[in-house]
Amino acid sequence: MDASRISALRTGVRCLLLLGIAGGASAAPPPPPPPPLPPNPAAPTEGADERNSATVVLIIELAVDGAVRGVEIEKSSGFPKLDAAAAEGATRWLFNPLQVDGQPAAGKVRVPVQFPLD
Repeated sequence: MDASRISALRTGVRCLLLLGIAGGASAAPPPPPPPPLPPNPAAPTEGADERNSATVVLIIELAVDGAVRGVEIEKSSGFPKLDAAAAEGATRWLFNPLQVDGQPAAGKVRVPVQFPLD
């Protein structure tokens, strides 16, 4: 073997060793990062009172992929416009899929949405 071929073999062996040490193709890919938390819907400026905040509790029905299929108001904030803003805003959210026995599943989640009343 000539020197250039020996050098190429050494380089190939080093690459294989590095791939083996780093995990190479056999290593599982890292899990994807979770989606960012959805922002709270914007609060309408009308209807505030002496309280510092108002909370709407929503029941959100999720599809297998985490998309919102339906929203219902479990507990009103006492302000119909805030309740409507929370429900409408939640329809645009995307959740991590629910898991049942390690598999994605449809289901429902309870989500409190708090509005500051300044």
